[in-house]
Amino acid sequence: MLKKTDAHGSRLVEYDDSLAFDDLTVASLDDDTFEVEAITGHRGGPTKSSLEFLVAWDGYPGADEWLPYREVRDLEALDIYAEAHPELHL
Repeated sequence: MLKKTDAHGSRLVEYDDSLAFDDLTVASLDDDTFEVEAITGHRGGPTKSSLEFLVAWDGYPGADEWLPYREVRDLEALDIYAEAHPELHL
C-alpha cells in the first residue's frame, strides 16, 4: 500500500528524464533516503502524540532510533506493527 507523504520544497530537484533510468534506480540515487526495515517497539501513550516507535533502519544494524508518532505515521512498517499490536488503536 502506498501512502502520500509531504516533502519540504528544499528537497526538490529537477528531474532529467533523458537519463532513462527505471524508477528503482532513480530512487536509489537519493543519498538522503534511508529505508525502514521494521518498527520493533513502542513506548509512551496513551495519546498518539505521546507515542514513540523504535525504528530499525535497513542496512544499519544497531542504529535503531526512537521516533515520535508524527514521523512514522505514514510508514508501511507502522501499519505492519499496528496489526501485531491492536491495543495501540492506530
